[in-house]
Amino acid sequence: MRIRTFIVAGTLLCAGLSGTKATAREVSSFNEGWVFKRGPFATEAMQAARQWESRWDSVSIPHTWNARDMQEKVNDFYEGVGYYRKRCFFGKELEGKRVFLRFEGVGACAEVYLNGQLVGSHKGGYSAFVCELTKALKTGQENEVTVKADNAHRPDVIPVNQSLFGVYGGIYRPVSLIVT
Repeated sequence: MRIRTFIVAGTLLCAGLSGTKATAREVSSFNEGWVFKRGPFATEAMQAARQWESRWDSVSIPHTWNARDMQEKVNDFYEGVGYYRKRCFFGKELEGKRVFLRFEGVGACAEVYLNGQLVGSHKGGYSAFVCELTKALKTGQENEVTVKADNAHRPDVIPVNQSLFGVYGGIYRPVSLIVT
């Protein structure tokens, strides 16, 4: 009898709570306002600096740099590094909260920086990953997110057989900003 009373009480409690709304997290799109630059990049410092400071292309996420070359040049598409950058203001209302970026797919290796500080990396082009921005975030001012994407063939990153199908480079799936 006690067990039945406990189950009924627990069920009623859960049913009563289901009507309340707790906002444990806020999720918003982070797909607009990006700029992009595709490699290859110079190894000599001064050439690399000039190349880095030259024009960036405006893009929206999802984005790939292989949209054309992979279709036109079978087994001869660009494999290498591309950079994405986004400048955005994070208000003081985020103080005391945790802030994350969720990437649904970057081909195939990614490094994520906030204000020049590495906040996360990921290997594997077909899986989502999350980076916490909180420690590097400057509230009440503009911040810069930079993502290095690299779709070069690597034997330690899946898929390992790019001769069967190519891995599109870029942030080719949506990005979300999560605040908890």
